[in-house]
Amino acid sequence: MKKRFILITVACALLLILSLYIFIPGKLTSSASVLVNATSSGVYRCLTDKNQLQQLSGIPVTENTFVYDGEQYMVNGKIIDGLIVHIKNEDSFTTSVIRVLPLENDSSAIVWESSIAASANPFTKISQYFYGKKLSKNMSYILTNMQQYLNKEENIYGLSIKKDKITDSLLIYLKSAYQIYPTNENIYQTISQLQSYAASQGAHTTNNPMLNITQSGGSGYVTTVAIPIDKDIEGTGGGIELKSLVQGNILVTEIKGGPATILNAWNAMQNYLTDHGYESPGIPYQSLITNRITEKDTAKWTSTISCPIY
Repeated sequence: MKKRFILITVACALLLILSLYIFIPGKLTSSASVLVNATSSGVYRCLTDKNQLQQLSGIPVTENTFVYDGEQYMVNGKIIDGLIVHIKNEDSFTTSVIRVLPLENDSSAIVWESSIAASANPFTKISQYFYGKKLSKNMSYILTNMQQYLNKEENIYGLSIKKDKITDSLLIYLKSAYQIYPTNENIYQTISQLQSYAASQGAHTTNNPMLNITQSGGSGYVTTVAIPIDKDIEGTGGGIELKSLVQGNILVTEIKGGPATILNAWNAMQNYLTDHGYESPGIPYQSLITNRITEKDTAKWTSTISCPIY
């Protein structure tokens, strides 16, 4: 009786192994995916930035490599729509690909996949099958961390950008050319000139001074300084001009810091425009909230970066 029981048990075990062997496909695939509330271009830019890999994965990173659940994940390069990631442990080595797929409404999907040819050895094949299931689970965990990070817009652009309406309908402005980058003294002399002229015409300033600095032909700079006012006045022969603004949409972000912070904000705004397919009918500008003459500590400067859009 005991011998018969053993034979039945062995037969069942062999039948189970044979069934698994037969139904396990010849190509074993591990995969996971998540949806992200961000454009595919923004997600791709973050994924391919090695400085953000630790925040994305939620796991400590050393030289583009992190370890999770006994597996070593090494980012080995980027492709046109994602990353190549090598996965290895003591017994195996697998090449996987993370791809970013664009979806509608400024959203995207991240898909992570790897595949290997199944072994002809039934025991090895079964072991590969369960290892693939483990990889899928690990991929899902890491992608979920990425999803949580990328769903926050400030993680993609380094700051928070909001869409608003233009409220200042009238401004006076003055353009000036400089051979070197204009100083704060240059800028505030122009602001003072505009304020004096507005006052002489019975107009009042309604908001902070506006500033745009553009490099001209590789040498020299053109500075446009403006102040919004509350009434229609005429420009002068001294170069002061009046401009009426269409009260459309505008992208705005507030920042605190000096020239490096401001430059980063300009770059982030440009990425945002490109990612979301916006075009600008006007020049972008800084609004100078802090007086940069009286406040010498650039870390305390508060500004907004604004860009009209349609």
